Amino acid sequence: MMSRSRTSEEFVRVVERSDNDVLLVSTLWRKPVKRAFQRKKKIRKAVSQVCWRWQQVACNPLLWRHVRLSYCWTKPMCMNYPSAPTSCIQQTLRWLTKQRLQQMDKFELVGWGSTTLVNFALMEVKENCKSLRSISLEGVALAKDADLATLAKECPNLQALHLKNTRAEISSLEQFFKLAGNRLHELSLTITTCKQSILDVLARYCTVLRVLDLDSHLGAAFGPEQSRPRLPQLSFALRDLQKCCRELEVLRILNVDLEPRKASIGEGFPALRELVLASVNEGIYIDDALLFAMAGCSTHLQVLDLRGSNRVTPQGLMALPSEELVELYLGVCGPFKLPFRTRICWARDSISVLQRWGGSLLSLDLTGQAVTDTEVVEIIHRGRGSNLRHLALGGTQITEHILGSILKSCSQLHYLNLTGCRCLPRDMKRVYDGPEPLQDLLTRLGK
Repeated sequence: MMSRSRTSEEFVRVVERSDNDVLLVSTLWRKPVKRAFQRKKKIRKAVSQVCWRWQQVACNPLLWRHVRLSYCWTKPMCMNYPSAPTSCIQQTLRWLTKQRLQQMDKFELVGWGSTTLVNFALMEVKENCKSLRSISLEGVALAKDADLATLAKECPNLQALHLKNTRAEISSLEQFFKLAGNRLHELSLTITTCKQSILDVLARYCTVLRVLDLDSHLGAAFGPEQSRPRLPQLSFALRDLQKCCRELEVLRILNVDLEPRKASIGEGFPALRELVLASVNEGIYIDDALLFAMAGCSTHLQVLDLRGSNRVTPQGLMALPSEELVELYLGVCGPFKLPFRTRICWARDSISVLQRWGGSLLSLDLTGQAVTDTEVVEIIHRGRGSNLRHLALGGTQITEHILGSILKSCSQLHYLNLTGCRCLPRDMKRVYDGPEPLQDLLTRLGK
């Protein structure tokens, strides 16, 4: 072990190097530096006040690669603590971007309700953070005339844009795509009425897109009379999108009623690995034909989420070319319960589905489906369910005496959801997360 004086001298020499100081520090003191500066970002300020040596390392721009500024930073949640004036926040932002964030590659704003502050933050970032690669504006008040195009122009390395729960004008997005579409790899948007043609805009500019995440903001919880919320409709030319985004690997579309133009149906995304078409409304238009049009040539598909899409049949799943499916979600999505007569009965035909992917399937979700006790056993045994690690059977008709055989068959199981199972005792209707709760359940069953 190095002595205290020798360690301090080496530490000083490391700090004085401007190019590889962080790399050398992590090599010299790998565990302390990694824990203090990379994982515990919130203590960076406190660590910088220990001594001047730690202060020099803590203030190095290379350690400020990922910065997240949330709502409480501009307006404290404590009622007795006054919020900082706008001028003070602007001054701090200007100093922060010039002194700490020059080499930042990921920037996040969360919950900022002031349009003035949001615009000021974006202006400072695009002027001082030329290495920016990803920007996320989640739940912020973005001005209608927000100049996203200048952000794309001033940050030539920008490859990811996330606008969850943030409204942006379609014209502003289109200008951004014109400048950054040929290098944009990740895009997350919340669909509103002003983004009806957003996919058509993507199909013209975003040629190297790899991750596309679209959802709709449903607002507060719905009451019983609103068990079927009206989802925003999205009409687009699927063939044009597939022709442009040939490198798309992840496609997530949540709570959006897709209406692809029939004349523009394509044959899928060849590089697709994850496809999510989940919804809380069982009436959305996703059937076997649309599923095949989106994943008909996706031979490397590993994650398929069709929760709430009750028009997709087991025959439609069997038509997919993927042979190594790892996660399959077929349950009811969200808190909205479907009538039992409207649920898909996967029991008989789904056995062949599980047999096909039994060797690779690690996660299976049948929440709310009309499967009975005997049918669940057939699905697990014939589908070689011993590889399953995540199993969701909430809302099914599974009974107590069959749980033991399921737990024995699925020796690698780490997660089991039994909430809402009417045939089970009340204290068993819960989520079992981890090997210990599952072992306790098996012991209770006397297996």
